[in-house]
Amino acid sequence: MTQTPVLAGLNSQQREAVAAPEGPVLVLAGPGSGKTRVLTHRIAYLLSELHADPSEILAVTFTNKAAREMRERLERLIGYGARSLTVGTFHAICARVLRRDGAPVGLGPDFVIYDDADQIRLLKQAISDIGLDEKQYGARAMQSRITAAKSVVLSPEEYTNGARSYFEEIAGRVYRRYQELLEQNQAADFDDLLMKTAVLWSKYPDVLARYQDCWRRVLVDEYQDTNHAQYTLVRLLTAKHRNVFAVGDEDQGIYSWRAADITNILNFERDYPEAKVFLLEQNYRSTQSILDVAGHVIAANPGRTPKKLWTDKTGGVPVEVREAYDEGDEAQFICREINRLVGSSGYNYSDIAVMYRTNAQSRSLEESLVGYRIPYQLVGGTRFYERKEVKDVLAFLRLVHNPYDTASLRRVLEQTHMGKGIGKSTMGSIEQFAASAHSPLWDAIVAATGDHAATDTAFFSPNACYAEPPRLTGRARSGLSELVRVIRDLRGQRKDLPLSQLIDSVLTRTGYAAALNDGTEEGLERTENTRELMTVAQDYSGMEPKEALSHFLEEVALLSDLDTVKATGNAVTLITLHAAKGLEYKVVFLAGVEEGLLPHSRSLDSVKQVEEECRLAYVGVTRAMERLYISYAFHRSIFGSTQSNPPSRFLYSIPDSLVRGFLPRSSAAPRAQLGSQQTLSRPSSLPPTVRSMVAQGATPSASAGPTFSPGETVRHPTFGEGIVTQVRMHHGDTEVEVRFGGGVTKRLIASLAKLEKA
Repeated sequence: MTQTPVLAGLNSQQREAVAAPEGPVLVLAGPGSGKTRVLTHRIAYLLSELHADPSEILAVTFTNKAAREMRERLERLIGYGARSLTVGTFHAICARVLRRDGAPVGLGPDFVIYDDADQIRLLKQAISDIGLDEKQYGARAMQSRITAAKSVVLSPEEYTNGARSYFEEIAGRVYRRYQELLEQNQAADFDDLLMKTAVLWSKYPDVLARYQDCWRRVLVDEYQDTNHAQYTLVRLLTAKHRNVFAVGDEDQGIYSWRAADITNILNFERDYPEAKVFLLEQNYRSTQSILDVAGHVIAANPGRTPKKLWTDKTGGVPVEVREAYDEGDEAQFICREINRLVGSSGYNYSDIAVMYRTNAQSRSLEESLVGYRIPYQLVGGTRFYERKEVKDVLAFLRLVHNPYDTASLRRVLEQTHMGKGIGKSTMGSIEQFAASAHSPLWDAIVAATGDHAATDTAFFSPNACYAEPPRLTGRARSGLSELVRVIRDLRGQRKDLPLSQLIDSVLTRTGYAAALNDGTEEGLERTENTRELMTVAQDYSGMEPKEALSHFLEEVALLSDLDTVKATGNAVTLITLHAAKGLEYKVVFLAGVEEGLLPHSRSLDSVKQVEEECRLAYVGVTRAMERLYISYAFHRSIFGSTQSNPPSRFLYSIPDSLVRGFLPRSSAAPRAQLGSQQTLSRPSSLPPTVRSMVAQGATPSASAGPTFSPGETVRHPTFGEGIVTQVRMHHGDTEVEVRFGGGVTKRLIASLAKLEKA
């Protein structure tokens, strides 16, 4: 191959991909193998060696950050000619197309793009317009269905015609009205940008032909993350000239919950039989020991192109595996090791990331980092105590503790479902009434509702309202009266209920839990976060209930103050695995590598979802450059219950020679079937740290308390009554699987869970 300036500095695999002849090309780029470099050099090669015109080139990415990085690299590589290229995200490119040619699909050049909040407001209007109750058919649930429909380019009529349930038929009606409102407002949501462009190009071949001749050479980054709409756009645009250069990695396809379809990259050679395929296997990021661990983790996934990642980096330390006693022990180990690395090994805090599967896991990590005075920043989420749903529950609890907390009262009315029917006019009248009577807002609300049962001296201020209360509409009076009754009842319970049960009662009695759990992935995540507060509350179990609530609220407030460490150039990164893709750190701690977390319990019913969880673990491992720590816990308190889950099945295929520490081992050959729901046995022996805790009595024995059998009815102080579905042993503890009301299944340690026979 003739060496040209554009090919200088590339390795042999990169050079072959960059200099491939025109036509369809697929580059399977392992993590850290320089895919962005290949993309930018391919564009430079098209310009300098194949004499393409810059205006003929379209490069599509998934994020604005990636698009900016690509353009900056191109400007350094080819100079001002980069400004004539079209580089952008799928959504940005489609918006450009629709502003010019969107009239046939109902969009003029000045249409607005609605963000998430705009969409929810419009969906609520659509639900109301067709005579439905938004409490029963939530806007979030409708948004989830409509997004799924648009990702596969289904119109409201097509979606409704294919409805397989009454709920889908309802969603189709909402979808139809929602689209009518969007068109009335000359607006498009994010999904419309893709779908309407796909419809435009599909139904109007003359329009498509213009863009095919305009963008004769198309380059696509992260091809494994395309959904059906994006796949359709690429196929339509490249159908004439077939010059598509796709870069991706099927081993890093982790976004099916965003409708990404990994079969798009797996079927590339079926779609383009003449395609040339190149592998990028030389890694410029990680040590060989980290790459070897990654290779063993991903090897069991079927249908992938095998890759042998390698590096010419020398040195490196083995991957460290740690079994902790519980999530607190895990967090403290991580903090101690961070301090050691920063203090004696020359690392900065900014070189280090802690990664985990679910946002709720950050709570114990954040608390330990604050305690160890380690600066950190949370990426891909909000700090635990600053998440909206957590702040909402804390507002309810503060009202139970002190109903004259006006800030919490306003939050409950403005930010939760309790304020429905109570508009600005109503609140304005009540606030004016409170001001004229020189009375707290809570007293004004109580007086306005006429709820005399709430006027006992422990609840109603001595400065009662003597002015004439405002007249309320029936709906407003009903809503405010319900709030008063709920807070009154919960204040009565706070003297007797343990804090964790009081939080559960708040979630249930206020209806907040039901409002959050709308059936969407986001709703499930928010529900898990609120129930995580019950885990925190277990630390106050030795106090009197009323005292526990007071201490809890005080300590949370102090933690929130300490927790406002501003992100600086030198802070540890806390990040979910999904958000970590594309990033790299010298040191990575991969926390909570257990069955039920990674793979997540919601994935265990589907082999394909477990395979995606395996890819997620692979992404986490390959973020590490120099040091990788993997940890799992013997016990974990999360989502309001204490669990004892086996180590993740993804650890079992890692050879002992690659790690330092304690790898789980089982004779059950758990990796033989990646998607198997088989319960993995725990290691026959424990690490010294856990063994010493057990010897000191830290783990109650299975003989403590009653025994249970499948089919028995039991009662739990938090979850209520349920049916025992399975009983098994883990490290001498009896683990009881119980199906509670609403189809919720929990695995509980009998000696810890206060489970009783009903």
